[in-house]
Amino acid sequence: MSFPLVSVIIPVYNSAQFLEQMLKSVFKQTYNNFEVICVDNNSKDNSVDIIKSLKVQHNWDIKILTENRQGAPYARNSGLSIAKGDYVQFLDSDDFLINSKLEKQVNFFQQNHEIDFITAENFAIINGEKRYSKRDFKDTWQGLITGSIGITSSALFKKEALENVGGFNILLNSNQEKDLIFRLLVKGYKHAQLNEPLFEKNVHDQSISNTTMRKDRQSNLIIFLGKIKQHLLEQNNFKQYEKLLTTRFFYLLEELYLNAGFIETKKMYHSEGRYNIWKGDFSLFKKIAIQVLNPVNFWALYYKFKH
Repeated sequence: MSFPLVSVIIPVYNSAQFLEQMLKSVFKQTYNNFEVICVDNNSKDNSVDIIKSLKVQHNWDIKILTENRQGAPYARNSGLSIAKGDYVQFLDSDDFLINSKLEKQVNFFQQNHEIDFITAENFAIINGEKRYSKRDFKDTWQGLITGSIGITSSALFKKEALENVGGFNILLNSNQEKDLIFRLLVKGYKHAQLNEPLFEKNVHDQSISNTTMRKDRQSNLIIFLGKIKQHLLEQNNFKQYEKLLTTRFFYLLEELYLNAGFIETKKMYHSEGRYNIWKGDFSLFKKIAIQVLNPVNFWALYYKFKH
């Protein structure tokens, strides 16, 4: 059995409180052939000093880069550009790997050569409490539509596949992982899911996120659903996902309405709704929307959106 090198790429931005536990979760892996690349992305706290101190204290082999262009996609791509591994693990600096994560995913690769990226389930840490975040989906497209896949720390990728799609899209300020997986699937790369928790994800209080950030995320997800629909239509594979896309679209539309107000939501509906996802299909529009939106308010909203 061979032991291919894994590159662990960690964007770092103001995450001092998590760094020691995160790095320990990497260096305690049962799979030993890996390199660690930390990419500082304009941290304002002492994150870099902490990494340097831990590197000396534990004799850890860590490469430290600086990426001045703001945003995790820039940092991840910078790390990817110097990565030497056959496989790549992107790790958010406030997440923690289960000790066996790399070993189990590398073993899966070696037993299933046709697979190009592997995701896993996780524990969610919410207010200090650890909960098993099980993710049920029947296939990759369903998982992508529902958001069950597309979490940064979940996946192990073949580096060649990442390079062939150009890495992360630097123009996106949210949902970059989902976009990356979408482009991999469009190019024909194969995905597999391990149905066990292999990392711990810190879920921060949503109240700290400002309204603009939430609105941008929801708008980007709605546009993203349109891209999925267009691809599935081109592949004559849309019908089996139509109801799921519809439900997800209206769920996000309602979230956008609550965060951004009616005018912004109507604009999104007309640009990404009627003329993209909902083109000509008002019966399904009404059926699903009534289930997702408050039925008392639906007909008034429906009239406004339609005109």
